[in-house]
Parts: sequence; structure tokens; C-alpha cells
Amino acid sequence: FVGTSTISMLALGALVAISFVLQIGFTGMLVARQAKVAKFAARRKVRAWQRSAYLTDQAHKLRNIAEQRLDFIQLLTHEVRQPINNAQASLQSISSALDATSAPSKDAEHALERAIASLDDITLPLSNIILIGTLTADNQKWDLQPVDAFEVLEMARLDCSFTNRKRIFLIQPENNVFIECVPIFLRIALHNLFEYALSWSEINSDINVSIEVDEVNLGVTFSIIYKKTTQKGFSLISFNEITFNDLVPSQEQNLGIFVAKKVSKYHGGRLSVEEFNNLNIEFKLFIPFQL
Repeated sequence: FVGTSTISMLALGALVAISFVLQIGFTGMLVARQAKVAKFAARRKVRAWQRSAYLTDQAHKLRNIAEQRLDFIQLLTHEVRQPINNAQASLQSISSALDATSAPSKDAEHALERAIASLDDITLPLSNIILIGTLTADNQKWDLQPVDAFEVLEMARLDCSFTNRKRIFLIQPENNVFIECVPIFLRIALHNLFEYALSWSEINSDINVSIEVDEVNLGVTFSIIYKKTTQKGFSLISFNEITFNDLVPSQEQNLGIFVAKKVSKYHGGRLSVEEFNNLNIEFKLFIPFQL
């Protein structure tokens, strides 16, 4: 195959030498390529480590800021809400004293009711702000407690003013219904829904509240039904489409609805609203059983 001539032998030797040199060059190119790929991978690891360290540092700073804000909110709770509670207790004692008098003054009763209403208007927004600050703290976890759902409803009703309290009718279930939740969170959420219903319902109309056990979804649904006024309230479409991923409520919703939905989400539930029979509105606050 090679042949016997000198030229053929030299050509074959040259071909072998050239092939050897090419193979060495190709092998060197592969080694250089692998070294470059390893260098790029090392650079990416360093950048990823730097990015992770930066994000960890930022998360630590944000956590410190959140803790400082939570401490401030707790200080606000003690320094502001306690005097308000003391003022409410004083007004309640004055109200009891007026009831005990033989000829109470209507002007005094009216002034007393206005003072109590003003304090209530301050207490609920303050409670909402404290609750939102508590829920937005990443490292703050609250233990769930088994409570009677109807007792939480009664406590939320008692948080309303005496005049508005008469319009809220609680329908007690046949059997006791127990759920695991953070009682104060659920109580504030229901109080917000009561106040919203009282504000946007017809004057002197009844607000019916009931508790239903959802055996399909395994939970408890708090139902609040009222007849809305002809004035413009919230939009059902906007309410059901809005996602509450932000830390602030949208322009279409007030702070109370926002807090109620945040509380339902914290417990793994949901808050929905439906309209039926023209002007009848029903809020449904669903809290699942903790299995």
C-alpha cells in the first residue's frame, strides 16, 4: 500500500508527523478550552457568592428594620392604646351613672355617645395598623389556639358601639364549633367587617351573622349579610380581582377590608363577597381546620 519509492516513504512520514502535530495542537486547544470554562465557572461562583452575601446582608438589614418597627408598634400599643382603653372605661362608668339617675339629660347622653364613638373610631384603625405591622414581621409566628367560633363572634360584636351593636344579630349554631386560630386577629377582622357592613348598610337595617361548617373544604365560614345603600360602595369585580400581595391596601378598598383579607390569608383561608337579590351583600370569611 505504501509503495517502495523514496518519495512515497517520505510522504507517509510527513503525513504521520503532520497528523501528530495536529493532534497535539487539538489536545492543547481542548485543555485551554477546559481551563477557560473552569475559570468562567469559578468567576460565576464568586459572583453568585457575592450576590448571595449581598442579599443576606440586605435581608438582615430589612429584618432589623422590621424588628425596630415592630418594637415601635408595640410601644405605640402600650403608650397610646392603654390611655384610650382607660378613657373608654371611664366613659362606660359615666354612662352607667347616667342610666342610674332618675332624670338623665339627653344632651349629656348624646355627648357621651359621640365621645365613645370618637374613641372607637381611633381604636379600630390603631388596632389595624398594629395588626398589619405584626403580620408583616417575617420572624414573628403566633401560636394557634382552639377557640369557640361563636365566642369570637360575640367578642367582635361587643367591640362595636352600643348603638350599632343592636343591629347585629348573631345566629348561634346548633352545636359548638371550634377552630384553631389567633383569636385576637380573627376578632379584629370580624370587627372590621361589622363596621364596614354598618357603614354601608341601610339605616337601622339588620345585619345577620351566622357560622357554617364547610365539610367539603374542611373549615368554618363566617357569613355576614346586610342590605347595602344606594350610595357607591366597593365594586364587587374589583374586590374579587384584587390580590393583596402588597403591604398596603388598594385605592378601591379600605383598611378594614384589607386587614380582614390579610388575616384570612394568614390562617390559610380566604375572604369573598357576593351580591344577591339586588342589594343584599354577603361577606364570607373562611378559616380552614388545622389538620
